[in-house]
Amino acid sequence: MSITVSKRAVKKLKDELIQKCLSMGLGYRIADGSVESSQAIFNMMVDKEHPGDVVSISNGIKIFLDPEKAVLLKDYELDCLNENNCNFCLKKK
Repeated sequence: MSITVSKRAVKKLKDELIQKCLSMGLGYRIADGSVESSQAIFNMMVDKEHPGDVVSISNGIKIFLDPEKAVLLKDYELDCLNENNCNFCLKKK
């Protein structure tokens, strides 16, 4: 048998982990994308800032983009398709 974690503890642990990651300067990198009509296809990963990155901070979340992607995605917003099983998407503002 292994240790389990209560739902109340999970929420607290997630909140603490998020704050630690944010305080370490971590954010999300959007890379290898293409734009098709009003939506973009992309890869997203947790990362740190790299030299030359364009950094966007929105609602406390850092988004890292290379300069070419920043120009391509300047009129887009990162969103969640649904609240139950969140698949991220980029929507034209």
